[in-house]
Amino acid sequence: MKTVNVEFKTSDNASRLELFVRIVWSIPTLVVLYVFSIVAGICLVIQWFIILITGKRNMELNQVNSAFLAYCVKFDAYVYMVTDERSPIIPTEKPMKNVKFSARSAPQASRSELFVRILWLILTGIVMIAFSIIIFFCSIIEWLFILVIGKRNRSLNGALRMFVIYVARSRSYLYMLTDERSPIVPRS
Repeated sequence: MKTVNVEFKTSDNASRLELFVRIVWSIPTLVVLYVFSIVAGICLVIQWFIILITGKRNMELNQVNSAFLAYCVKFDAYVYMVTDERSPIIPTEKPMKNVKFSARSAPQASRSELFVRILWLILTGIVMIAFSIIIFFCSIIEWLFILVIGKRNRSLNGALRMFVIYVARSRSYLYMLTDERSPIVPRS
């Protein structure tokens, strides 16, 4: 996708201690993520009607959803061990050194794409479920690999990175940041 960019800087070395901090850190972050997802969901519904009526995006609602997706990407990158840099517990515009997310949104939006989006998301949802099952096992193996060796496995890390990128692109399309369709099949 040309309108959505997700970048990571990953080192082969990984902290064994961070594996355990990651579990504890995720609990308050998930609470904040849940509340933020409710706000973003409300913005999504309002945005849908605004686009349907006017054919334009409300850029303030767009900024809320963009901030939500940036928060999700930071969290996903940390939880899936793509980086040891902790995601913020409270959403902030302060960038992370190792994780970058951006989505370019045009004020104009396609009304017809609102309906195509529903079908497209069913297809990507099916792929995402299958990919999630694979990633679940990859993340367990990566966790054990880091625990024993203290380094990331490049192949596993590549799969985890691909998953985070795939989810970010799919969410960007879902949350109407872009009319550019996310890929159905994951690719880096």
